[in-house]
Amino acid sequence: MKNNIFEEIKTEKFCRHDYKNAIQIGNVDHVCPLCKDLLDPLEWFFMNNFEFVDATSRKSNKKIKSHE
Repeated sequence: MKNNIFEEIKTEKFCRHDYKNAIQIGNVDHVCPLCKDLLDPLEWFFMNNFEFVDATSRKSNKKIKSHE
């Protein structure tokens, strides 16, 4: 059953919503300019009022020192 869930996730296209450049619709609602999905108002508020650090993993060629 877990394999089916992972296959669904692999086939879905995920959007890293652009909260800073969201398009305002009405008083509270905002739309992501990348995927045109309606954003959660509370989530939009938090993403715009606090500083978040991008913790995306990136491949690096740096060697890691071992503590042996």
